[in-house]
Amino acid sequence: MKRILLIAVLGLLLAPLAAAGDDYLSLKYEVDAGDPVMGVLLSDIDTDGKSEILAGVTSGAGLTGGAYGELHAYDDDLDLAWAYTNIFGPVHCIGAGDTGGLIIAVGSWNKVYAILGSGQLKWGYNTGVMTNTRALAFADINGDGENELLIAVGKDNSEITVLDKSGKKMKSFGVKGFPYSVKVDDIDADGRLDIIVATALRENQFAYPGYIQRFDLDGNRVWEARTERGIKTMEVFDIDGDGKKEIIAGARYDVYLFGSDGNPIWNYSTGWNVEAIKVLKTDGQSLIVAGSNDLYVLDKDGKLKWKGAAGPEVYSMEISDLDGDGNEDIVVGSDRVYIYQYGSEREIWKSQNYNSVKSVVVGDLNKDGYKEVIAGCSNNRIYVFETRTFVKRTDANGKDKKANNLYTSGKNDEALELAKEARALYLELSDNDGVARCDSLIESINVQASIRDKTRVEADEYYENAVSDYIAGNYLNARDFAEKATNRYTPLGDQDRANNATEISEKAKEGALLEAGREYERAESYGVENCTDITISLAKLLYLYDKLGDKESKNKTKGLLTSFGEDFRNNSSAYLERGDFENAILYANCALLVYNVENQTYAQEINETASLVAEIEKAKAVKIPMSEIILTVLKYAAAMAVAALLIYGAVRVKNHIRRPKLDIEKIGADAASGEDAGRDKTSGARRVPVSRELVHETLKDIEKQDFHAKSDRIIKGKKAEAGVTFREK
Repeated sequence: MKRILLIAVLGLLLAPLAAAGDDYLSLKYEVDAGDPVMGVLLSDIDTDGKSEILAGVTSGAGLTGGAYGELHAYDDDLDLAWAYTNIFGPVHCIGAGDTGGLIIAVGSWNKVYAILGSGQLKWGYNTGVMTNTRALAFADINGDGENELLIAVGKDNSEITVLDKSGKKMKSFGVKGFPYSVKVDDIDADGRLDIIVATALRENQFAYPGYIQRFDLDGNRVWEARTERGIKTMEVFDIDGDGKKEIIAGARYDVYLFGSDGNPIWNYSTGWNVEAIKVLKTDGQSLIVAGSNDLYVLDKDGKLKWKGAAGPEVYSMEISDLDGDGNEDIVVGSDRVYIYQYGSEREIWKSQNYNSVKSVVVGDLNKDGYKEVIAGCSNNRIYVFETRTFVKRTDANGKDKKANNLYTSGKNDEALELAKEARALYLELSDNDGVARCDSLIESINVQASIRDKTRVEADEYYENAVSDYIAGNYLNARDFAEKATNRYTPLGDQDRANNATEISEKAKEGALLEAGREYERAESYGVENCTDITISLAKLLYLYDKLGDKESKNKTKGLLTSFGEDFRNNSSAYLERGDFENAILYANCALLVYNVENQTYAQEINETASLVAEIEKAKAVKIPMSEIILTVLKYAAAMAVAALLIYGAVRVKNHIRRPKLDIEKIGADAASGEDAGRDKTSGARRVPVSRELVHETLKDIEKQDFHAKSDRIIKGKKAEAGVTFREK
């Protein structure tokens, strides 16, 4: 047994790692197997709940008759558990199954080895031909509840041999060509297992035709389908979702798809050997992944979905969700280990060059919840890469992104928790940039938390004010406070309080509209003499309707304003025509008051009214007041009357001796009795009624010859009787 070198290497020391992220996978273990590793397998061979690594090692594989093989078992720390070294010929296939107890089957030259989980040989079966056994499978062929082992043996025209748990031959049946793959499955959904065999014409000769052959469990051939060149790999899967499984074959230069009845469906040319076939499930569909000189992803109809470079040639492949994000990743063994993410259509990681990675397998080696990628290489080494860093980084990035999205949408409490979780992961990964990014977000959330606390205090105050003003009937204030409260509760996520504030706002609007309606009725009822009341009502209405956003009612109020303005201006013009300048000015000023309630709307009317005021002032300055004209006329008439009285008095004095003295009492009585009213009996002239007192005073004045004073009294008496008041000079 060769010396095993175990090397533990930290992922951060793996300098040659390249690609999109050098910490997606980190190298956990590296072991020297002593010879080229042709295949690796994971199986819990000691039933301790943890998987062991089984590695098929071959020495002198290119030397005819000189090659030998070994089977190594490594624990989850990659310590060598045991090695079975007595294998004649190269190891080309490994399988682990329960045949009444776990065995590991190893196919080599002319012999198959069944090895127990302890590393002891259980039995060996001699095939009788010096050729490699390249395919085997475990299945319950006879229905006894225990698996049998199916092996493919032969050279040109080979056979499938069925062995029981003790290694005894149960049956065999011939197959056309050299078998490279054997599967046992129910492909037509009839409830019975079928045996599917894929062959090339000869071993290592793929330039010749190959075959897909279907057998029943008794070994009877059901059908066979021919390919242009030999087949090296095969998968059985319901690719179109119809309940029946199709056969996907990887041959030289082509990928083939056959139905469960053997009819060809399509083939796709890669131009090189197809040595690995897998099925990837994504977005509710199944895609075929073919490893050739490049990586090809095909849909169920054989159309290319994506193609990516994968080294000089693909030897092995696995499909697995490495980071637990729900999306399957593609693990490729070529000159390196490559990781691809379908959907991003890019290579996200690759290892350093290992010459050729003959086999890759994925599994949770130590049951810690994180998957490992195990690679067996022709450079004699086995590499174990852990996805812990990959998963943690993916998890950290996901939490970081989600935290920022939640923060943006205002869900700060959830954002804070995720930001703290992301920070812890970044800290564990020694990602200082990630830590700093999370610290910045956490600080922003804390600052906003302080602002939110202040905002809540403001919102509560506005809400309380809204309620108080609504109860007091201050509807506009209540509505304003309620809207401010709503605008603060909403970003806080307090939808209940926001809804309550909105309800108060709506009810306050209803109350304000009722109040405005009553005010409008009052405004309509005012006459032109209520100038101040009209102006106040109109201003109040326009303010109310503007705050309430009621354009219709606001326009209606403007119509009322226009009407009042026109009435005031019309009255002003009428008084101007009559020469009543004081009232003309009064109504013109009322019009200005009304129009200035909406001065921008009524700019023209304001200018016109101002012109009217100027016209009134001008007329007032140049025109002799009518009252003064009337006064002058009256004074002239009074003077004439006084002159007449003087003449009359002179005559009476002259005739005083001849006539009896004037009976003052009689005259006064006549005046009081009204007999002096109407027209004079002698002359027919109209009399002006006078009082007794006026007569006495007149006579006294005549006697005193105070004519001027008497004339003034007469004028005043006439004015009093006429009910006219004039401004005195």
